[in-house]
Amino acid sequence: MDREKIKTIQNLIPKIIEKIYPIDRASLREIGGYQNRVFEFTHNNKQFILRVTPAEHRTRQQIEAELEMIHKLKEEGIPVANSVTLPGAAPVEKVELEGNTYFLCVFEKASGKTWIEEPQNENTFLEAGRVLGKIHTKNEKLTEKLERPSWRENHYLRNACKFIPAEKSWVIEKMENHLEKMDKLPKTKNNFGLVHGDYNFANMLYDDNRVTIIDFDEAEYNWFIYDLAVYLFYYLLGGDPANMDLEPNKLVWKKLGEGYSGEKNLDPEMVEMLPDFLRLREFILFSSIYGKLPQGSWGKWQKDFIRTTEERLKKNQPFVDMDFNRLLGL
Repeated sequence: MDREKIKTIQNLIPKIIEKIYPIDRASLREIGGYQNRVFEFTHNNKQFILRVTPAEHRTRQQIEAELEMIHKLKEEGIPVANSVTLPGAAPVEKVELEGNTYFLCVFEKASGKTWIEEPQNENTFLEAGRVLGKIHTKNEKLTEKLERPSWRENHYLRNACKFIPAEKSWVIEKMENHLEKMDKLPKTKNNFGLVHGDYNFANMLYDDNRVTIIDFDEAEYNWFIYDLAVYLFYYLLGGDPANMDLEPNKLVWKKLGEGYSGEKNLDPEMVEMLPDFLRLREFILFSSIYGKLPQGSWGKWQKDFIRTTEERLKKNQPFVDMDFNRLLGL
């Protein structure tokens, strides 16, 4: 979201929000956001999360489909932060701010600590895999197709040519070749369906070894293995993309896979394709760094990631060299 829209939301949302929701305006507090802006507020002594989404990012139908999916998961007892319909308001509210359309929706504020406050361990990796297996098992049984985008419609894939500089056109070419390769992967009811889309440690809240999943804004139709790839991807990158430490992340993968396979079978053929999905996320992150941040504002992490990604692509090296099936005993 561009700076002007962020300023508009920050300036105007507090003035109109109490006309829509029965909230304590004094409790409204902005807590961040990426492609959305996210606020926290209090109603009847309970805390809730308000999400403000630009219409160019998501349609009303897409948001309603996201909320429907979350409700279905919650009904199955899966630990997700559910959406909430407050008195006098619709599940998705539409507002106009300075000529732009935004959609507002409210979520319960789940209990638990963030990844910064609560160090993860092999039990939380196991639980993250178990919960993801439950999510995928539920989603593969959906009888109706929900109005969510396909993986090919990802914002940073569609706009890569606009975001990535012209002198890096060779990266675009490699990306297109990779996407064409993925287009040919088999799709079955058991391996392809609605995924979280951004299943990583930052989108979980931790209470001892239990996890609650939040932020389904990136939910899309993709191969289920993609969520597993995303989870592992960010652990591998860690705080130093130039020096990924494989040994501790072998345990992450083993426990994640163990938890997942206890709820949903892991197909060795799909696990064999995991490097393709790690590369897909690599392209998405590469494009998003150029698309979000002016190069002059990059920190060491972004610079190292761009440099090492280019080195891997030029040498046709995988994102990481791990025998994923062997680590899971498949």
